[in-house]
Amino acid sequence: MPQGEMTEAGSSAQDGNQNEESPKRSHRTKAKEQKPKEARYSTDDIVWLAISGKPGSYKMTVVDRAQHLETKKWEYQLKDTDGELYERGKWVPEAQLNSKE
Repeated sequence: MPQGEMTEAGSSAQDGNQNEESPKRSHRTKAKEQKPKEARYSTDDIVWLAISGKPGSYKMTVVDRAQHLETKKWEYQLKDTDGELYERGKWVPEAQLNSKE
């Protein structure tokens, strides 16, 4: 019986409709297999933090970085020019940071 199932699957793969779907499946697979995005900043890099509701940007130094498990986006822990952790070590999304003032 298992051989019969394999033969049926093989013969249906030759069907025109099946061939049209194959590129779509392989395209989706390739998208899932893409390499994770590299972190933009490294430890000890100087960055500028934009804080919502406050004008301008604030000079910070990257202390640590990690990739969020669910969103796969990079987040950073920062310290200010006085050497104090930003908001007691709060993780800051990469989108809030810039390498230029």
